[in-house]
Amino acid sequence: MKRDNKKKNSNNINHYINQVSVGFKILMLNILDFLNTQQSIGYLRQ
Repeated sequence: MKRDNKKKNSNNINHYINQVSVGFKILMLNILDFLNTQQSIGYLRQ
């Protein structure tokens, strides 16, 4: 019983780490997209 509980906890931790890394990737993509958009606007204004 205790063993199962420990396994469940490690699965939860792995799931959490996966969620965080996915969120981080999405955030990075959004930042890059935003920077590209800002650069495009800068070029158009010149």
